[in-house]
Amino acid sequence: MKTNPQFTLPIERKKSLIEFINNLSNKRLLILWLGTYLFPVLIITAIEYYNNPDAHMLSNGNCGFWDLTYFNFISVLTIGYGDYAPIGFFRLCTIIEAVIGAALYGFTISIITIKFLLPKRNTVVFSEYAYYCTDDNCFMVIYLNTASQYLTNVATSWYFKLDEDWETQDQINVPFITKSVQTFYLDFPLDLDTIKSRLHELDCLRVGLSGSLGMASYSTFVQYNLSNILIIKNRKELTNYRGFYDVDNNLRNDKFKEMFHYNPTDAEFMSKYAQKMKQ
Repeated sequence: MKTNPQFTLPIERKKSLIEFINNLSNKRLLILWLGTYLFPVLIITAIEYYNNPDAHMLSNGNCGFWDLTYFNFISVLTIGYGDYAPIGFFRLCTIIEAVIGAALYGFTISIITIKFLLPKRNTVVFSEYAYYCTDDNCFMVIYLNTASQYLTNVATSWYFKLDEDWETQDQINVPFITKSVQTFYLDFPLDLDTIKSRLHELDCLRVGLSGSLGMASYSTFVQYNLSNILIIKNRKELTNYRGFYDVDNNLRNDKFKEMFHYNPTDAEFMSKYAQKMKQ
């Protein structure tokens, strides 16, 4: 009796092809692409040449190793200039190469789509800290759209894990976000004293964001542990910093980095009030 794989635990976490390609640098991806094309060429060339080096494998007569390599390479690329043609049994090798070449071409288009047309994972960059603003009983999250265009049809969803409960709130929808820094308020029904009385060390704030970037869909998320959540009065100091509205001219400034990762000296981390989890 077969076991349904849906209910069978894997030996380890599996990474999809999209995840694998997305995590590769452009340099490594280029090396992988070249290797994928060269490997079958060199293997078939070696088999042909070393099994029968004196055979008339091509229409132009006896051929050397590099002549075979050239012919096999243009066969995999499905170009076929016509200066060489296979003879006899070696036509079968050419058919195999053509099939491999067609498959690799489709694979290459897929890679280009995944790597170069889809938005980068860090298109939206979050601040190192999240904040609980005591004046409004709400969490605040800071993030920046680093793309050169607006992010449209944006939906922000979130929850705060408090004790053993997930305190969820309604999704926030906005038509678009600009290239400036965004400071989003996430209204929370409990005041700070109530939160402190229920906090445990593994509690956290989780935020997910999705939208459209040109023709592509984009989504990302962030988790703030209690050691990354600061308790502040309000965001007045942040909104007074005009650099957030002129990002391109301030992005590399130390003042911009300091304000984006806002950490006032008098602020407390929420982890200070967390209770240890019972064993």
